[in-house]
Amino acid sequence: MTTSFVVRGKSSITRLAVPALVVVLLSGAVPASAHSEAINTSTPCPSTTPSAGFTDIGTFDASTQLAINCLAALGISTGTTATTFSPGSPVPREHMALFLVREAVALGMSVPSPIEQGFEDIGGLSTESQTAINQLAQLGITTGTSASTFSPAEIVTRWQMALFLYRLATTAGVTLTNLPAHSEFGDLGGVLDEAVTAINALADTHIALGTAEAVFSPNQEVLRWQMALFLTRVLAADAGVTIVSAVGYNGGSSSPGILSTGDQILVTFSGAVTPIGVTVITLLDSDGTTATLTCLTNVFCGLAPSVVGQPIDVLLISLGSDITTSGGSVPGINPTAQIETITGLVSASGAPIDVAGSGSGRSFGGF
Repeated sequence: MTTSFVVRGKSSITRLAVPALVVVLLSGAVPASAHSEAINTSTPCPSTTPSAGFTDIGTFDASTQLAINCLAALGISTGTTATTFSPGSPVPREHMALFLVREAVALGMSVPSPIEQGFEDIGGLSTESQTAINQLAQLGITTGTSASTFSPAEIVTRWQMALFLYRLATTAGVTLTNLPAHSEFGDLGGVLDEAVTAINALADTHIALGTAEAVFSPNQEVLRWQMALFLTRVLAADAGVTIVSAVGYNGGSSSPGILSTGDQILVTFSGAVTPIGVTVITLLDSDGTTATLTCLTNVFCGLAPSVVGQPIDVLLISLGSDITTSGGSVPGINPTAQIETITGLVSASGAPIDVAGSGSGRSFGGF
């Protein structure tokens, strides 16, 4: 069994020019220093992303359609019906909360169990919406519109969107650049200082662009198609390296139901990486227990034989001893375990990569 999933990592940002429709509506003629180009989203949203079957997005450019289909594929949006996304509809704060909590999961964040945060105006919403709103407040991504109100039906503006995305990204550990020389929007007077910081950081990271030269339009409403672009770009800023698959091979003497001496795991990445120093791989079992594999201690971690001596996209993990969980002395991690973290990797350019798994389906198979 081969599984695919996005993992968190840090790498240099690749830029991709956005087709005409998006440029006109989001960026206009913004000078290069203010970043008229959007971040390349091909890592979280490859061109092979399947269509969600939405029949109302055909008039949008390919990048926007891909972003919408990508959100559906990642479970961040289910559309407004089975066949519609309603791309031109504005985003109310209730829906923003749902988008952001699902995005947090895709970013690998640990989302807390919901605890009521004192909002008195969300009682009539669905359980899922109430849960998402409370979780966002617990994570510090929203403070509500007052101590006791969230205003779930209020439409999200661009400056509010920037605050939400900035807080989410920084909480998730996404690196956002913010060079003062690039802060060229001239229409941010009266906007909260925190929102100004958020807007400039998102622009500098090629996530949220302007609507015209030196114009951000902070009070403009955010539409659903625009939100799809914003969310996929945040994922792109975080997903510097992708684990394409993790495949296990049973070479051990113990039961095939556990990881034991002689078993091997091949981890394939989307970009060239090289293991350096002491690489640590943390496995998470379905019952919540963990096991730590420390290279050169209880496992061998190195280049796959076919690519020795080259920057690689395949990491070979060979077990030198039976793997035990954090709470026991007998083998306890099974082949449905997930790769939770990988440390001690560098990219082909020499930049360190801190890889943490995100989303579901991180199991490896083949035993």
